[in-house]
Amino acid sequence: IALNDNTITESFWVSTEDKDGKITVKKYGLDGEKLWETSYKQRGAGTQKPRLFTFKLFHDFVRCSESSGNVYSWSRLYRFIGFIGFNAITGNKLVKISPDGDVLWKKDFGFNKMIYNVTEKENGEIIVNVAKPANLFEGMSNTVFKCYLVLLSADGEVKKEVKLEKGVQIIRIKGLVDEGFFAEMSVLNQNDEYKYYLCAFDNDLNLLWKQEKETNSINNIYEDFGEEGYPLVTKINDDSSGKCRSTCISRTDFDKKVLTTHEWKSNSLDEYVSCEYILSNGDYVFEFSENK
Repeated sequence: IALNDNTITESFWVSTEDKDGKITVKKYGLDGEKLWETSYKQRGAGTQKPRLFTFKLFHDFVRCSESSGNVYSWSRLYRFIGFIGFNAITGNKLVKISPDGDVLWKKDFGFNKMIYNVTEKENGEIIVNVAKPANLFEGMSNTVFKCYLVLLSADGEVKKEVKLEKGVQIIRIKGLVDEGFFAEMSVLNQNDEYKYYLCAFDNDLNLLWKQEKETNSINNIYEDFGEEGYPLVTKINDDSSGKCRSTCISRTDFDKKVLTTHEWKSNSLDEYVSCEYILSNGDYVFEFSENK
């Protein structure tokens, strides 16, 4: 089920798959009335059943762009070759559907690439977060991925593809601004440990900066749904004595400058403050909690 920008407005979308590889996307009004239905087939799924190969279709997600109303659906087709233990993604298809339910285009991202996220920009361009397993013979678990950011035109043509450094993966794009976009990034170090960052990319997919999420310090990064589109970073720090705690919630702009800061100090290590919601007028709603 997909909601428009994670908020219930006038409609929602439901996507399903069947055993023959057909994916169906349906749009509903909030009263439960079906507004439209459209289907497409993932090539190869459910049609080839030789003994040597096993096929499995996974329909990952459906997402609606708030500004245009376009719907994006993507799926993966796995092929397992039993005698050599070869597990590969043979098809990863992105489909663009109009607000009226018409399939506008389909794009296959090729062998063994997985779509993780799709974001539509104001000008209609599409940012796709794609990952490829580095070692096919290890399956999909505990595998280092080679990750890419791909910029598509509104018609689905590749305008630019950027390969990220080894061990770097974009978890999600946090918000678009005129200069580019924010994203949340994970980096796998030499000790097989992940570190997490808030980062900024320009409109040509160039990494401008990244800010580490300090271990046990940054509680979360929230996307700001206000007019300026800047994220909030919540930090929770304990003093050296182990008796006091301070919580700092700051708003960061695209140039990594702190715009506003709210700080609370407590005489207890049990109290937490976090930002739960950002309202459309830019006001913040905070939550206080205390472990007792």
